[in-house]
Amino acid sequence: MQTANAALMMTLREVKDPQSGLVAYTYLAPEGWQITDEVYWDRNNRYNPAHLNAHCYNNDGLTIQVKASYTNRYWANPMGNSGNNLPPADITAALKTYLQWLRGTTIQFTEATVLASSQEPGMQGYNSSTIIYYQNGRIRGNYEKNGVHFDEILYGSIWLMHTKQPPDFTGFFSEDITWEVNDLFLSCASHHRNPETGVSTALTIKSSVKQTLPFYNCEKQTVELLRQEYHQRNFQAGQISKITSQTNQEISDMINKSYRERQKQQDLNHEQFCNYIRDVDRYNNGSGTEYQLPAGYDSAWVNDKGTVLLIDSNTPDPNYGSYETWTKLNRKKYS
Repeated sequence: MQTANAALMMTLREVKDPQSGLVAYTYLAPEGWQITDEVYWDRNNRYNPAHLNAHCYNNDGLTIQVKASYTNRYWANPMGNSGNNLPPADITAALKTYLQWLRGTTIQFTEATVLASSQEPGMQGYNSSTIIYYQNGRIRGNYEKNGVHFDEILYGSIWLMHTKQPPDFTGFFSEDITWEVNDLFLSCASHHRNPETGVSTALTIKSSVKQTLPFYNCEKQTVELLRQEYHQRNFQAGQISKITSQTNQEISDMINKSYRERQKQQDLNHEQFCNYIRDVDRYNNGSGTEYQLPAGYDSAWVNDKGTVLLIDSNTPDPNYGSYETWTKLNRKKYS
């Protein structure tokens, strides 16, 4: 039986997509754990239809799951509204709804934390406005199922775009809200294990997920297929293999470039999410040295002895009236 202090070896695991026959994803999985994983295709997602679902658990009651993202849309105009209900108030509300649906039981929530939040204006049109926001968060809850007590922690992020046109002189108005909940991963445990012990392992599994280049090419072809056949709704598994075999012999420079850019952005997203969870900011001194320091401070400084000073906005420049020379560190930005 594995204990909390035992060594943990992470080994590279490959996940094959049965529809295309390609190795679709690789990720680091804990060696010796029971693992089930699959490629999940969402025919309703015409932009990013392929996802990885992974379930890793050991004999000491610890379970880690990586789940596919999901997309929702709501729109309204004078003729009525359609789609899902209005979006959740924040990421924690979305995660609560999702976890209760996933487990199929009532959950007693003990924590709901928004870890980070940002908002920016989108494209502005005539008499219309667009707002885009992004949030990371985590929740914790417990429940009883089949006579076993479970305590779970769930992390996730939400991206939302809200476009609104107020009523004009004719009374016409419109509202369109699209949101996606992703980066879903959780650690859960029976009563004798604290789920906090699984957070770092869950983060390693999630951040190590990579999509292979041939499968990325396959997904892009499938996206084009879904767009062409969206109105007919005749998405068939065999069509994926057919269209892949037609063009997968030669991957163009454009596909390669797009793949590299996507992987780079995913790495940055995972790094930023790690920062949120660990509550750190990353800095550098301009010469290649990186510092991971506690978040929440206005700026960070370093002297010639390597001493780091964290200050807030109400603190004057540390060089003022000091016998030491302090150099301001550069905070890493992700957008």
